[in-house]
Amino acid sequence: MFATVDIGATRRVIATAPAETAITLAIPNELSQVRERVLDAPTDGSARMLATQLLERSWLVEGDTAVVGDGVSFEQLQVQVVGLEAEGRTLYRQVLADVVVDAEPS
Repeated sequence: MFATVDIGATRRVIATAPAETAITLAIPNELSQVRERVLDAPTDGSARMLATQLLERSWLVEGDTAVVGDGVSFEQLQVQVVGLEAEGRTLYRQVLADVVVDAEPS
């Protein structure tokens, strides 16, 4: 019998902006369909598409987290898709996609 723990429901998209302490971005609800596609098909291309859309937004930064709002535009973002991998009875994190995208010069 074959079973896996690596399915879309156990994967996670992590978007961060570089800083002394990385800033974690809360992916807005209007991008939930894009996020779901990235979870279901985690490729560098799909992660890059999401990062590009996140770079187009302005952010409100509080501490080490950011939500869509007025204020900060980031010049670079990293998007990772992580899932679970099982080896025997041990679960560990597996990076399925990892991209860094720079904002287009204005």
